[in-house]
Amino acid sequence: MPQYQRAEALQMQRGINQQEPKHTYASKGIPINIIQGAIRTESRGVFISGLNYQARTKDVECEVQKDASNGKSKGKATIQYSSAAGAQQAIDMFDETRFMSEHGD
Repeated sequence: MPQYQRAEALQMQRGINQQEPKHTYASKGIPINIIQGAIRTESRGVFISGLNYQARTKDVECEVQKDASNGKSKGKATIQYSSAAGAQQAIDMFDETRFMSEHGD
């Protein structure tokens, strides 16, 4: 490749790398930088603690954290929602709510 073509190619590459992000939105509302790929800008995970130790993944529809040494539940989980609004709605509905209470409360 002649020297001038190589210099021109390098200059073009630098220009591509220095382009400002351009955003659009995917069908589920996730913003996408169309120059460099997907980016996430909202928190959609809800951490749950104090779960009944008998609760299993199928009961809470998410992965229950387990102790690596014995495989038993830690009483914790994280649920990922499709939107921050969905996560907030779950928090509003279930915060301080008993789940699988052994006392029938």
